[in-house]
Amino acid sequence: MKKLLAMGGLVLFGLMLAQGVDAKINYRVLHHFNGADGWAPYGHLISVGNKLYGMTAGDTIRNMGMVFSIARDGSDYTILHHFEGKAQDINHPDDGDGQWPHGSLMAWGDTLYGITWAGGCYWNLCLNNDNTGCGTLFSQKTDGADYGLFWQFACGNGDDGLALPNAHFVSDGGRLYSTASMGGPHTGYGGGVFAIQPDGAGFQILHAFNENSTADGHQPTGGLALEGGVLYGTTFEGGQNGRGTVFSIGTDGAGFTTLHHFSGPDGAESGATPIVVEGRLYGVTIAGGAYGNGVVFSIGTDGSDYQVLHDFAVDESGPMEGVIRVGDKLYGATAGTGGNNTYGVIYSLRMDGSDYEVLHRFALSDGSWVDGRLLFTGRTFYGLASHGGDTGHGTIFAFDLPLPVPAVTPWGVAVLILLAGGAGFWGIRRKALKIEH
Repeated sequence: MKKLLAMGGLVLFGLMLAQGVDAKINYRVLHHFNGADGWAPYGHLISVGNKLYGMTAGDTIRNMGMVFSIARDGSDYTILHHFEGKAQDINHPDDGDGQWPHGSLMAWGDTLYGITWAGGCYWNLCLNNDNTGCGTLFSQKTDGADYGLFWQFACGNGDDGLALPNAHFVSDGGRLYSTASMGGPHTGYGGGVFAIQPDGAGFQILHAFNENSTADGHQPTGGLALEGGVLYGTTFEGGQNGRGTVFSIGTDGAGFTTLHHFSGPDGAESGATPIVVEGRLYGVTIAGGAYGNGVVFSIGTDGSDYQVLHDFAVDESGPMEGVIRVGDKLYGATAGTGGNNTYGVIYSLRMDGSDYEVLHRFALSDGSWVDGRLLFTGRTFYGLASHGGDTGHGTIFAFDLPLPVPAVTPWGVAVLILLAGGAGFWGIRRKALKIEH
């Protein structure tokens, strides 16, 4: 029995040494969208109190999207608002609603603020070939009450035709900031960075991008990071190489700076929100890199020391949205852009790009095409998959902070053999010593 216990201990010790980091994350689906309660939930979740809030871009009722809430355990799914689209009566041109939200919500007290890519006033003075409006800004209470628009784009109300926003807000406590992907004073596919007060007053274009210039890029489709009175973002196209840019600008509209021009091998086409950590930006691109499936990058907030931290392979797909930081690691998810039978992955890596690891591969049945960031609260991550699930309409999922568990590797097996061999040798040696005596 003692020999068995000793060998068992050696086996366990060997397995512990053999361990890499086989992260067991307890991935689970909290909700399968069925169409009637929404479908295609682009963007990410936010947490307010004990509930999660998000939006879907469509539904099987009017196909215009919804605002919803859900408890963290997946119970109590509640539809808070059905979007109605743009105004249909020329005699009441401003009676529109939102349509097709692609971004995410922001909470300010008990009020939610959000953005829709389409919908709004009767007029369609933007490059929206669907003729479904040019986008809106809205607010409502966390209980679903008091829904209302506080801005409708490209309706002749002082935004110079800025239109089609598909990001989310960031706030400094006084104003809301975000991007619109098209329009502006340069028209066309320029887009811009804007600011507005929560009541809809004081709309200001902080910077208008010009598709005919290579200086600053165009089509900012992602959100903004805010640090020390400076906003940081990316453009999807344009710049010196036509592959998009990284930029910064003061919240007062001063000091616009192009920090980096993507070239392709170092990434291309970023529609993601960067984060700021200790003087560096961390972000992603959906294209470019060594395999053409995007990269994770970092760069100094002054534009120095651009680094590619990871090149996504075909079987990992490209990331639509950026990373979040938890402890000394970055976590993110990718969309199913890498080819057949590739539905995206959940991944982690260290701040310097080392220890990259795929934590979960989506299987279509549990979700695919993650368009937004992950949310981390407590010890749990939450996210939205825009497609997949029981009906193909998307899922809400959760997983736990990875913890190391034993995993057998070739090195561990070698250590185990050495330990077992050593135990056998010393057992024989003890017997020989007894015989000698």
